[in-house]
Amino acid sequence: KQWYQRRVAITAGIDMLMEEWPSEVEELLSKVNLPSADLDCELKDYVDIICNILDIPTHVNRIHSLHLLFTLYSEFKNSQHFQHLNQRENNENVDNQNG
Repeated sequence: KQWYQRRVAITAGIDMLMEEWPSEVEELLSKVNLPSADLDCELKDYVDIICNILDIPTHVNRIHSLHLLFTLYSEFKNSQHFQHLNQRENNENVDNQNG
């Protein structure tokens, strides 16, 4: 039963995190770089920074936060919307190289 409750919570969290961000946030993210792994901090602090930027809750045990982060990444990667955008970007890159 605990596994099922955790799975439902993760699914609800993913659905919430997959919602479109306000255009101001998207515009800002297109202009600034996210902190790289070269940031001079401990791993736990880096996890907190990345998760907080993406609005993923963090707890003392960061395993759940990381699980949610990687599940979110997988959902985005497999999303038809983003696959379409990626395909369009790849086509534009090929056109630019050939043009």
